[in-house]
Amino acid sequence: MKKIFTIILFLSMATSSNAQEIKGFKTEMYKNEYGNLRLKVTPNTFDGIKPKIIKTSGVYGVRICYTQNGVKKAALQDMTHKIVTKGEFEYGGWGSGKGVKINGITFFRADKTPKDQWPKKNDCL
Repeated sequence: MKKIFTIILFLSMATSSNAQEIKGFKTEMYKNEYGNLRLKVTPNTFDGIKPKIIKTSGVYGVRICYTQNGVKKAALQDMTHKIVTKGEFEYGGWGSGKGVKINGITFFRADKTPKDQWPKKNDCL
């Protein structure tokens, strides 16, 4: 009985990890091999019932609000291609990162949210 339960558990974990829709993301700031500050976004929450997204554009969006040397800035990006093909999305052209502060990050489903309801860059400024 224990062997059967272990096999079923293993198969269900293997199946769900290969066919899951992303529901949440985690972020991490780091310096790459050239010393440039980057923001890395990786999936961390999944819906094991819904199939994995295979489209490469127009699904996963992100708005990044930040301040650079006292100037408020914002970016609105489609992360879909990088998330689906590489499992992560990176943003940043900040060089050493001096004077850069992330003020807010908003993730949204671009395919399920009407475009007029997407987060606005102007709301950051």
